[in-house]
Amino acid sequence: MSKKEYRNARRSRNLIKQATLELIKEVGIENITVTAVVNRAGVNRGTFYNHYKSLDDVQVEFENDVSEALASIIKRAQSQPTIGTALFYDDLTTYLKEHEETFGALCRYLPDHLFQQMKARIIEVVLDCVTAEHPNIANNHHIKMALIIAINGLASTYLDYLNKRIDTDLDEIKHVMAVMTERIAESIR
Repeated sequence: MSKKEYRNARRSRNLIKQATLELIKEVGIENITVTAVVNRAGVNRGTFYNHYKSLDDVQVEFENDVSEALASIIKRAQSQPTIGTALFYDDLTTYLKEHEETFGALCRYLPDHLFQQMKARIIEVVLDCVTAEHPNIANNHHIKMALIIAINGLASTYLDYLNKRIDTDLDEIKHVMAVMTERIAESIR
C-alpha cells in the first residue's frame, strides 16, 4: 500500500469513527445505522465495508483504542515503579482530558466486561506501583483491600464525571486519589 493509499484509508477510518461518535452523542448507539454513519462521514457504503464488517466493529475499534492507551499508560508507570503511582495518575488524567469528549460519549455504551477489564488493570498497576514505592506493604492484605476499594471508587467517580453527575474536574479527582493512595500506603508505617 502506498503512503497516499494508507493516508486515505486512515482518513476514511477516522471519518467513520468521528461520524459514529457524533451519532452516539446525538441519538445513542442503539439508534445508529450504517447509512447514517456514511452520510455523516461523507463516504460511501463500500468504503465503510472495506474497513468494517458492521457497526459492532467500529465499537470494537473504539474499545481497542481505549485498551491500547491504557496499556501504554500502565507500561510507562511500571517502567518507573518508584514514581509510578503519581506518573500513572498524571498520565491517566492527561489522557482523559485529551479524550474527554470521546469518553463522555462512549462511557454509557462500553460493555461492562471492558470496563471491568480496565478497572482490573488499573488496580493491578496501582498495587504494583504502591508496592514498589512502599515495599513493606507487599504482604499486607488490608492495605491491598483498601487500595482496591479506593480504585473502584475512582473508576465510579470517573464515570460519574464523564456522565456529568458530579461537579468536579479531572485534576481534583487525580489529586484526591493520589492523596488517598499515599495515605493508605502510609497507614502501616
